[in-house]
Amino acid sequence: IRVTGVGHTVRHCYIHSAPHMAIAFQGNQLLFEYNKIANVCQNASDMGAIYTGRNQAEQQNTIRYNYFENVYKDEENRVCAVYLDDGTVGHQVYGNIFNRCGNPTDKGSFGAVHVNGGYNNYFSNNIFINCKQALGNSPWTNEKWKTDLMATDLQNKLTQRVDIRSEAYQ
Repeated sequence: IRVTGVGHTVRHCYIHSAPHMAIAFQGNQLLFEYNKIANVCQNASDMGAIYTGRNQAEQQNTIRYNYFENVYKDEENRVCAVYLDDGTVGHQVYGNIFNRCGNPTDKGSFGAVHVNGGYNNYFSNNIFINCKQALGNSPWTNEKWKTDLMATDLQNKLTQRVDIRSEAYQ
């Protein structure tokens, strides 16, 4: 499932047996709840069952009350159930159940949930069963943030595709 825009909901889905991610999203005020996601990311690495990233203008999304099962690889593939990638900010992940999720390999700290560089993401009241690691984090240095925020592509996302300075956005 690919979700883009504002205010959409993905609810009561059973997504299973996929070689890659189950849900990719980009947008604001999106809601993902009461879904069962199992046996996905089977042929992927550096990936999550629910994935977003690369745009700090996309905020206030909620992932809650979902059940994740067997989002895991015995090999060196870095996979997780929820992946907030490349500076993702301002999301909430709560009330989920993670059963046998994540793969914290020697190459990275992929827990059942993984954050790469983001901040102001909130995690609470999640349950982790048979997970080697609950939360993984790859914090960014100040230099990485400066380089990323000044990139032409990100500036285009923040001021042209969605103008974060506009009254409607604020």
